[in-house]
Amino acid sequence: MLHHKIINSHIKQRTVVFLHGFLESSTMWEILDLSQFDFCSVLIDLPGHGKSNLEIEIPSIFEIAKTVKSTIHNIGIIDYDIIGHSLGGYVAIELHKLNNSKGKICLMHSNFWEDDENKKQDRNRVIEIVKTQKDFFIKEAIPNLFLEKFRRTPFIENLIQEALRINQEAIIFHTIAMRDRESNCDYIIQNSAKVFIIQGREDKIVLAGKMAKYNKSLKIQLIESAGHMGHFEQTQQIQKTLKIF
Repeated sequence: MLHHKIINSHIKQRTVVFLHGFLESSTMWEILDLSQFDFCSVLIDLPGHGKSNLEIEIPSIFEIAKTVKSTIHNIGIIDYDIIGHSLGGYVAIELHKLNNSKGKICLMHSNFWEDDENKKQDRNRVIEIVKTQKDFFIKEAIPNLFLEKFRRTPFIENLIQEALRINQEAIIFHTIAMRDRESNCDYIIQNSAKVFIIQGREDKIVLAGKMAKYNKSLKIQLIESAGHMGHFEQTQQIQKTLKIF
């Protein structure tokens, strides 16, 4: 079972499962002070991240989602909404499918299309770098998730130190899983009434322009002055947006 933390366990009416991003852990959600919300929050460490072991042999988003579903089932939760950041958003979609499209799904600085060839080559380069220079990759990658003006904030060093504890195998595993994932565009459009998207206007990883073409089909909330890490860069805006969700 994956490591997890439950906040507001006394609230039985509504549960939200939170899935963090690549090189992160469930601690990334602490900045949002989820105890203030009127729902029960289940924060899960994805395999190989945080305090969860990597116990999956096949590197795929679907297999990751299966382990998340098993953990939720073991906790005793049946009905829930899902919020996923970046990698966590990819897992959230597969989890939503495994849960027979029940509940709502929020993609935060994430997307639902497959990697194009350029992005796949970027993933391959990451794999080769991590094989020999894991720590160097982490120290370079995490600051680049933020807009320039936020790169000297104290929490970045905390994120780096936590990521350095992730082993080489887990980083490569998740990079392959992201590289090889299939498109979920049709699924998201078919379930558009249940989908909510939070997007940093200046996110260079999930391009706002590419997301904009879905404006007529999906509920998309753009966060101003935010890149890929809006929960740190614009915490109050994200808190307000989650209350809307």
